[in-house]
Amino acid sequence: MHLAHLVHMQCAPLNIKVIIDLGAGLGYICQLLYYLYGYKVLGLEKSQVNIDNAQKRQLKRFPDSLMHVKYNCCDLKCNSVETIESILSNEFQEKSNVCLIGLHACGDLSIYASKIFRDMTAARVFIIVPCCYHKLSISKRIKINVSTEKQYFNNFPLSNCLKTIINNTDFDIGSFLRQPFLRLACQEPADRWNNMSIETHNEHSFYVLARAVLQLYASKNGFFLKKRKQKGTRKSQCCDFKAYVRDSLTRYILQPQEEEALKEQDVQLNLDMHEKDIIELWENHCDKLKIVETYTGLQLMLQASAESFVLQDRLCWMEEQGLEAKIIPVMNKYLSPRAYAIVSQKK
Repeated sequence: MHLAHLVHMQCAPLNIKVIIDLGAGLGYICQLLYYLYGYKVLGLEKSQVNIDNAQKRQLKRFPDSLMHVKYNCCDLKCNSVETIESILSNEFQEKSNVCLIGLHACGDLSIYASKIFRDMTAARVFIIVPCCYHKLSISKRIKINVSTEKQYFNNFPLSNCLKTIINNTDFDIGSFLRQPFLRLACQEPADRWNNMSIETHNEHSFYVLARAVLQLYASKNGFFLKKRKQKGTRKSQCCDFKAYVRDSLTRYILQPQEEEALKEQDVQLNLDMHEKDIIELWENHCDKLKIVETYTGLQLMLQASAESFVLQDRLCWMEEQGLEAKIIPVMNKYLSPRAYAIVSQKK
């Protein structure tokens, strides 16, 4: 509701009637914008499965929106302006000014969206809530040892301002501004963690340490964890570590890093051995449960600064493109880990 209200407050004074949702998912915000304010909404989404489900949901629950909310499959890139304009013209037969939005725009999508806004003449308002910074595409990796590598990203740093500052120092960003830093930036804010009960803290520390032990086992033995299900582990199976491991080994494949994909029968044959060894590793580390919450607290003290660093880099880039932009808190931090929107209007 907060994002929909922000969109309306930005669009209404400019008499914008059409919204383009970049990365529409299942179309929740698309339907909300039509229902609350009567906007025409074009939802663009990379996944055809999501498009199909959004259309089924629309037909079942919101049939009155069929002429006003449209969904199209589109793999958005920074050079997708002509594609978007063509889809828009086909769906709504008009070339009026539009607003580009993105709710939880993952990884590079938020960067592509910014460049689309810059280049698309009809786009007058831009509202993006970026997330999953650690999924930004990597341009170069340099292996340091078995578990560590330098990482350099295509779209971070983004602004010339930050690039210049880095170039004027001896600071090697590949050693520090890596995926762990970006993961830290997209952790949930401290607000919710501060108000956890002791029981919830205990559950959290178990879940984090259990997952860490699973990862440690994989790394030590030359595996990577390949998901077989959308969720690798389920909190409902966190009552004790044996149950956790047993459940996890049905939802992950321990895939050898240097070999071809394991056959299903080989996976099953190795499960008992893996389970025994992982439990033994847990017994060597389970005394660290309290330390987990200490480290979590330290992470959360840094989270806001890390996210601000990423967002300010993007804000600087937009200003370098001649676009006035600002960061607006738009979500309740207790409900959504990503609470900030980058907002811009073309003059």
